[in-house]
Amino acid sequence: MKILISVFLLLAMASLSSCSIAPTASGSAPEATVPQGTPSVAPNGKFTIYYGRASCPNNCPAYQMTIRPDRSVEYEGQEFTRVLGKRNYTISAEAYRAIVDAVEMAKVEGLKDQYDNVPGRDEGTVTLRVSWDGKTKVINHLLPSPDVPEELTDLEKAIVENAYPKEERAPKAKSD
Repeated sequence: MKILISVFLLLAMASLSSCSIAPTASGSAPEATVPQGTPSVAPNGKFTIYYGRASCPNNCPAYQMTIRPDRSVEYEGQEFTRVLGKRNYTISAEAYRAIVDAVEMAKVEGLKDQYDNVPGRDEGTVTLRVSWDGKTKVINHLLPSPDVPEELTDLEKAIVENAYPKEERAPKAKSD
């Protein structure tokens, strides 16, 4: 019985040691703080963001793009979109910052993993994958979704406005 109690106490002490307690400014009762290593956003502002839009029965656009911290974008337009095919380009520092600001405002780590669409309606699916500091959050947003938070729609809008290719490139002229 003493061994069982000792093991229980050791386990309890081990679980308490992983939680940090910090005194408040007034010196009153301590409050729990978020353990180090679980930032709400990337402390260095470096995110890799994948945004994929899947088609639907009503000819919704289908494309995907990956935005990296060096501001490079890999884009592939698959169907029903203004820009078809693969493209590699770099967005401006301001455009990347606007996307990062939207990621931080959305607090992606606290969002649900999936937002379901209105039953009987299918306007495509957005898959958003945000990676930072060795962590990744994947969100599937089935359109239209009645319970999607405004911060997520603002983030999706910021990604499209700042990273989607600006214009279709004209085909190269043939040399005669």
